[in-house]
Amino acid sequence: PELVESLYYLTTSSDDEIWKLYAAEMIQSINDKARVECGFAVVENILTYKLRDHMDSFFLSETCKYFFLIFDTERTFNDRDYIFNTEGHPLPLKYEFLNH
Repeated sequence: PELVESLYYLTTSSDDEIWKLYAAEMIQSINDKARVECGFAVVENILTYKLRDHMDSFFLSETCKYFFLIFDTERTFNDRDYIFNTEGHPLPLKYEFLNH
């Protein structure tokens, strides 16, 4: 999830569309290699693409969340009034607290 999180911050801090292109390529790769009938499996070996019947909770809670935010045309949380904790949960910024 940290790589996708980094792409999110690069996307929001830059007008360069290359970061969205990288994210789209990552999404395509995940769909092509890890998608299974009921979700996404863990790619256990990147040389053989052997899958393990397991999906870590952070895949949905962090990885997919940051992919959503990268392509969120409504810019739901991209207005700088939120900060994300280490688990990718948005926390509202209260600027009055920053002045003390």
